[in-house]
Amino acid sequence: MSRLPVVGSDDSTWGFILNDYLEVSHNADGTLKVGAVSAAGAATLASPALTGSPTAPTQSAADNSTKLATTAYADTAVGVETSRAETAEALLAPLASPPLTGNPTAPTQSSGDNSTKLATTAFVKTNSGLYLPLTGGTMSGAIAMGSRNITGLTNGSASSDAAAFGQIPVPANGYGISGNTGLTPTPAVALSCLENYITEDVDLPGPPTDVTSLSLPAGTWVIFARAHVEDPSGAASYMACWIGPNSADPTDAYGGAQFDSGNPIYTQSFSFFKKVVLATTTTVYMTTQTGQDMTAYANDQINSIPNQTGITALRVA
Repeated sequence: MSRLPVVGSDDSTWGFILNDYLEVSHNADGTLKVGAVSAAGAATLASPALTGSPTAPTQSAADNSTKLATTAYADTAVGVETSRAETAEALLAPLASPPLTGNPTAPTQSSGDNSTKLATTAFVKTNSGLYLPLTGGTMSGAIAMGSRNITGLTNGSASSDAAAFGQIPVPANGYGISGNTGLTPTPAVALSCLENYITEDVDLPGPPTDVTSLSLPAGTWVIFARAHVEDPSGAASYMACWIGPNSADPTDAYGGAQFDSGNPIYTQSFSFFKKVVLATTTTVYMTTQTGQDMTAYANDQINSIPNQTGITALRVA
């Protein structure tokens, strides 16, 4: 078995004994043979499993290589990184309620977006034209209200002010308001009713003659005419009646009626009405004509029954 030389006893052979011992674990060129060193108590070059407190040189703080890092190197590196992180974090904003400074920016959302996303100045500028400011502003087009009430509306004082419902005066005639000027509405055209009836038993002339009349102001009128007559003698079988601005000429009359039966009238009643627009104040006549026909008059033969022959005019505009 190979051994090391013994001091004082292998004087002439110690060299051979030593060479024999070395050849067990070394090659002829002095390198170790593969497997010459026992794994027990030794570390392998490939992935050694060191134990205890192995040491190594401490590399510089900026070293970034595959060299072993000691605890001293790690402590130094951690201190440097901690300082860097703390410096960087001091420049960052927290996720919750960040107190941003300077000129922070964000993506501009699409027009009409109604969410919790950040609104940039560009978004506000784009959408500001869609809304009225709290004070001032002009609305246009049809304005739809979800309620008929406008709260906080005070009584106006200028012609351009809005007026509360209770502030608008109601005309005495109760028919509404037209032609408003500011807050002093001009009352609507008052409805008028005028009439003129023969109050006595009057003999009606035979030729065309006005038997009653009305002076009507300019406006739109509905004129109602009624004739209720009697002819005890039975001399007349024809009667005509019309209303117009000319008592003697039925050609420009507003309207009329006639009775022509060929038989004595005795007692007869007829009426008619007409809507007329008058540009100026006009006297409207009711004209009658009686006889056997349109040319053969029967003077003083037909009598009007009191209060049943005349004109009623109703102004509607």
